[in-house]
Amino acid sequence: MTVSGVIEDVPDNSHFRFDFMASFTSLKTLRFGRRIGPPDRWYWNPVWTYLLLKDPKNVDQISAQFPRIVHKYYEEALRDRVEFVLQPLTDIYLKSNSDFEISAMSDIKYVYIFAILGVAILLVACINFINLTTARSAERFKEIGVRKVMGAFKANLIIQFISESMVISIIAYALAFGITILLIPILNNLTDKALTVSAFVDLRFVVASIAIVFFAGAISGVYPAFIFSTQDAVKILKPNTGKFSGSAVLRKSLVVFQFVVSMIFISGTIIAYKQIRYMRDASLGFDHDQIIVIPSKRTSVVPKFEAFKDVLLQNSNIINVTAAHAVVGKDHETNNYKKQGEDDFVTYPVLVVRNDFIKTFEAKYLPGMILQKSIGILWPR
Repeated sequence: MTVSGVIEDVPDNSHFRFDFMASFTSLKTLRFGRRIGPPDRWYWNPVWTYLLLKDPKNVDQISAQFPRIVHKYYEEALRDRVEFVLQPLTDIYLKSNSDFEISAMSDIKYVYIFAILGVAILLVACINFINLTTARSAERFKEIGVRKVMGAFKANLIIQFISESMVISIIAYALAFGITILLIPILNNLTDKALTVSAFVDLRFVVASIAIVFFAGAISGVYPAFIFSTQDAVKILKPNTGKFSGSAVLRKSLVVFQFVVSMIFISGTIIAYKQIRYMRDASLGFDHDQIIVIPSKRTSVVPKFEAFKDVLLQNSNIINVTAAHAVVGKDHETNNYKKQGEDDFVTYPVLVVRNDFIKTFEAKYLPGMILQKSIGILWPR
């Protein structure tokens, strides 16, 4: 092939990951005695299709033509089961429900869940600040009384307490930001992401951060501010004054809210840990230990597999050798099958394998498993 251009590295957050680009015309070559190229039938679609619209408002107009396309190009038995749907490119990662996406997808639900968790943690922190401030009320009674005697107005005291909480909120944000920057490499390794410092200087992130800082500072300081500013100066300056006349019901409610949120977090953490441990230790129906996978798709090993297998089995450390068109549990194909006595086809995931697959993986036969011509296994959903 002739290199006709070099492009910049694809951004780490892109779902396009490739080593090189080639046209469909370039694929029309012979390999292993068969032609590689676009399929002749519409049902088998091995590619992802992207449309660049002149005007996004034309989405409905284009979608209205899809049923006619399906009726024209698909077999009658498949027409009722095929539907074309358009989705924005930016919605693929978080909002796509399609199978066989070009890369691993996530779900917008996780964003909402973590956002709710973040807000809950922030509220708990604000409540902690409120409770600590009110618990230290006795230490500040004399200060409040003196300031009121010296002529301070209620508004002055409110501004003072809210300003103090704002300053603490800004300091906490600065510390959190610094710690986050230091932990980015560890976070990337844990989540398999590629976050960079540039992600934190995005305008939307900066505006949202400033809003959160001021929100946390305001909500943390407004209750102590109004409670302390309403205290009577004469009563405050009296000897043995150890508490203020704030609402005990509200303070108790805040404490109860803290405990409820904490219990939810603890329970959720335990459940998540058990789920992860179950996924790691649960039986998969086959033995995956001591199994080595050698990628051989579209290599010279394929037409000479039996000879390759015989060579491997001469090694005393190798017990069995088999092959499959995909890594078990990672990928599969689909095919249409019709149950005995029924007219409708049903799509099932299919794993095409060589002989000795069951023996090599020590797989167990399950109810509903079908052997197809001794070369393929139909795994039940």
